Amino acid sequence: MSVLVEALRRLFLDPGCSLTALSVSHVSGHTHLMSVLRACPTLQSLCLEICPPADTNTRRPQPRVTENRGDDLLNTKYSFYFSPIGSNPSLKVLKLEDINLSDCHQEILQFLERSVLEELSFRDCRLLDKCAVKKHFLLPFVEALKGISSLRTLMLAQNRLATSAIEMAELFSGCRPSKITKLDLSSNFILPAELLEFAQLLETYRPVQRLTLDLRFNPLDRDPEVKGQALRKLIPYCNILTDDWDSRSTMADHISVM
Repeated sequence: MSVLVEALRRLFLDPGCSLTALSVSHVSGHTHLMSVLRACPTLQSLCLEICPPADTNTRRPQPRVTENRGDDLLNTKYSFYFSPIGSNPSLKVLKLEDINLSDCHQEILQFLERSVLEELSFRDCRLLDKCAVKKHFLLPFVEALKGISSLRTLMLAQNRLATSAIEMAELFSGCRPSKITKLDLSSNFILPAELLEFAQLLETYRPVQRLTLDLRFNPLDRDPEVKGQALRKLIPYCNILTDDWDSRSTMADHISVM
């Protein structure tokens, strides 16, 4: 990796360098992130998949990405085994995947307060795993998201939201509703009754922008009649992505709430 970083550094010293996007998988160690950012000061898109060390049983501190490097970086995706939060104030797109962020609620909220994001993805980030009362995080989280006027895409797949998915309807409430046009709630064990309550709130709030709503891989087949009621209420406001997933013939839904 050090050889690659040195090669990148030399490449970016060349005035004719036109590289704007870089993707590297199976990187070992958090320090390489800062090395790459230092070596590539004008990079616009970075995807690093940082893998855990061989001995994952040893308890290690959970470092966070707090340095401000590469102000031109517009699009970054981190895939870590620990819990970082990006802090680049110029970020337009932030995608975090398969990270335990259950202990990072304050950092998330602080980051969102000064964000100019257009797209945010927390996929399989265990956001609510340590919440005794889930609303205590979700309500300020939703308010922080509503404060980002530039945000258009929010992806929360595989976060075990379940009944808490109802709270996401609050994005479109009040005097400053969110301008989000794509909301991904797939694989969150949302049941038909919960979807109906979400739909009723959305019907009340009436989002200004038409919403693309991803509901795939939720056990909506548990009550087809209630599912139908919910979808009928959502159709005037949403382009719905759904499926015919048979939750009773698979263990995926069970695993999602373990």
